[in-house]
Amino acid sequence: MNYKFQKWFFDLNVDEETYIYFILVEIKFLFFKIRNFTFHYFHFSTGSITKTRTVKLHIDNGGWESLSIKGKQLNLCPESDRLDIVSDFDDLHINLKINNYQKVYSRDSLIIWCKNKRIDWFFVPLFMTASGTILIDENLLQIENTPVYTDHVLSDILPFNTPVSKMFWGRLLHAEIRITYSVVHNTKGHACSKCFVLFNNLQFSFSDIQYIKIKGMPEGLEDETDESMYRLVAGEGENNLTVNIRHMKTAAAGAFIVPEKFKFKMAYRILNNISKKPAGKKFISKAEITLDLNGMHYQWENVDCIDEYVIF
Repeated sequence: MNYKFQKWFFDLNVDEETYIYFILVEIKFLFFKIRNFTFHYFHFSTGSITKTRTVKLHIDNGGWESLSIKGKQLNLCPESDRLDIVSDFDDLHINLKINNYQKVYSRDSLIIWCKNKRIDWFFVPLFMTASGTILIDENLLQIENTPVYTDHVLSDILPFNTPVSKMFWGRLLHAEIRITYSVVHNTKGHACSKCFVLFNNLQFSFSDIQYIKIKGMPEGLEDETDESMYRLVAGEGENNLTVNIRHMKTAAAGAFIVPEKFKFKMAYRILNNISKKPAGKKFISKAEITLDLNGMHYQWENVDCIDEYVIF
């Protein structure tokens, strides 16, 4: 069957208590096509706000990959050294400039196969920052040189054939080093993983990652007092990476697809059911990083980290 799922994901920590992400999704099935934009805002003292909108967009050939996307209420416009993101919804106005964005980026990715179909996940390996404003309801957020993370997912696997039972993901943004990883468990209990590192103007990756819970309750059973800790271990030859992650706050939780938030509720109810009703949690965390690379030893402490799990 003719099916294609595409997603662009952006996120940033405004400060230690404020986290923002937004997602642009396109789903094509036979002659049916839908595009959705989801914005999530979390502040420790005031809680979360999520906005989801079906959007009409004009995307030229190759525009999705280069983020050249135009619409009445949402525009993404790449320039020579930045990406402008502007939204004009009734209750959400975004005016951001993503600095150091480049149209050309690595296609090194994590690929999950299902027969002759695949899920393809990769991140944009750049030291990007965001500046501008976000007005959500009556909350005005000033953004100034805040580190930004971006990744992209492509899939032509039909939702009911998706061979994933559980997934762990995370990203760490530091002025000197940027790390992102994904550890995917398939329905047979095997894991497929990838960890990307951007350091000293070089991008390299690790596979066969060990991702170990060293403290806390099982996924799906945590409460707000649970202080979960994880350890990520990756290495190839003399190059090794260890990351200790400590959860600080829950930034988002619940079902991955909420049909009632979308315009085509019945279609999303069907998609939710055949996708095995994915749900999970996203955390604001702190991390300690140890990297041994080319005979040199590096350490970082108290690094901002966002991590999550999704259970299908």
